[in-house]
Amino acid sequence: MEPVELVEDDGSHGRRGPAVAPAARTPGDGAADPASPGPAIPGTRTRRLRRMALGTVAVLVVGLVATQAVVDARERSRVARFADVPGVLAPLSPDAQVLWRLDPSTEPLFATWSVPVSVGDVLLGGALDDDGTVTLGALDPDTGAELWTQQLPLPGGRQLPTSVVPGWVGCAPRSSPDPQVEASLTGTAACVVENPTAEFRLLDDDGAAQEVAVPTSTLLSIDAGTGEVIERLDLPAGTSVHPVNGGYVTLTPDVVPDPAWRSSADVPAGGVTVERHDWGSAGPRWTFHAALPAGTAFTSAAADGDGQTVTVSVAGQTWILDDADGSLREGPDGGGGYLLLLRSLPGGGVLTSWSQDGVDRTSLLTADGDTRDLVGLSALAPNPDDGSASDVVLLVEGADGAPGPIVAVDPRTGEQRWRSATVAVERSGFVLDGVVHTLVGTTLQAVDASDGSVLWQVQVPRAGGTLFTDGSVALVVAQGRLDAYDLRDGRARWSYAVATTDQGPELRPVTGGPTAAPVGTDGSSVTVDGSVYPTIVGRRLGLMDPSGQLAVLG
Repeated sequence: MEPVELVEDDGSHGRRGPAVAPAARTPGDGAADPASPGPAIPGTRTRRLRRMALGTVAVLVVGLVATQAVVDARERSRVARFADVPGVLAPLSPDAQVLWRLDPSTEPLFATWSVPVSVGDVLLGGALDDDGTVTLGALDPDTGAELWTQQLPLPGGRQLPTSVVPGWVGCAPRSSPDPQVEASLTGTAACVVENPTAEFRLLDDDGAAQEVAVPTSTLLSIDAGTGEVIERLDLPAGTSVHPVNGGYVTLTPDVVPDPAWRSSADVPAGGVTVERHDWGSAGPRWTFHAALPAGTAFTSAAADGDGQTVTVSVAGQTWILDDADGSLREGPDGGGGYLLLLRSLPGGGVLTSWSQDGVDRTSLLTADGDTRDLVGLSALAPNPDDGSASDVVLLVEGADGAPGPIVAVDPRTGEQRWRSATVAVERSGFVLDGVVHTLVGTTLQAVDASDGSVLWQVQVPRAGGTLFTDGSVALVVAQGRLDAYDLRDGRARWSYAVATTDQGPELRPVTGGPTAAPVGTDGSSVTVDGSVYPTIVGRRLGLMDPSGQLAVLG
């Protein structure tokens, strides 16, 4: 673009006031030839320079505005890519506010939910009632308005009044690795209702007591928009059910736990039958039988699957099975420990961590079927994780929750790829766009997942924070404060204090940033409520006070 110069006519056209005559010249005074143009009228050059400067400033302003518009558009596009990543919040901004509230005194049903989950366009959840019925319901995620509720009877009957292992309801979107099947499942959920109908205490060989529950389980496939029950499966006492990607898994013990047992010596030899079912199928895709060690009761049963593998854990024993045909890939393993984490890796590998006798252990099953014990390493297990660092397995050097350097290993070989100079703690942080974001103590940092280099690092003013993200900022909730830091460079973006009111948690803007003290609109001090617990409600950040009052932000 060529600069445009606007020059005012230096004659008297349209000017008011007296004309200015050129000064007289004498021969030899160095004046220009009379035929050449005379000197500019005083003020014209100033006006010309001023207008040139204004034109340049205008061009710069337009350029900066255009550049900022491009940057903003790219940022919106980048954030939009994360909208479907589980665990990424809906966007929050400097003018965040409380969208809606739930009060346990006026909404007893929804107050008893474990946090409702986002399914299609609604928040879905439920509660197990004392009379042995289950109540399911849906909320509008933008207003908290109740959309529908329904009660369903359960075969197990009334809950145990003093149950040590209470009943529960858990819902999650139904999914499938097949894109066509996945499309047909949109807006539907699988809800598992588990109601213990018997429980007892069992002594192990060392005399330690173990609580054993006999569950009665029901699987409900629900249209989350209407509450219609698409499919219902009532299972016999003792059998548990676990939704997986593409269907569900049932675990049936050979011998149902008997309240007459007093010690592990009373537990007969047996095992567990694993059945893998597809959504809507009349029979199982495959069946697998896993033997349990003598004296081992059917307890702490769990199963998970990602479309590649199905992992089963019972009483600390773990089996990894092929999702296609149920063939054994690894196991049994675990030796009676407690399973901490199981994660299927792209390409077919599996990462497992469990605790045994107070010691955490992590192992990697490669896609080739080789098992590598990752001695001295614990799983970082970031959440959310957009899969942008899937070419490495992220770990923490050390165990038992102590901070240690971040280590990346090759998922195919188990060999170390890099070791970062910065530290993290196990089962923490999140990964977006190939960057690992972690919060340790008062250090918030971003690490390049390709080589472990530290991209940026900032000190936050309060320790003990919980880390969230909406894809644009890192949100740190700590000691009654909500502070946002730009994911690109760690710069503080905005801050809120959380105050206590009769209606529950309330936000108070803090204009001076994370280190500033909050003040009211009248200049008075604001009492910060450090007891507020942050949680995710659907795709929004929620704050819950000790009385159970929930405020959902947007």
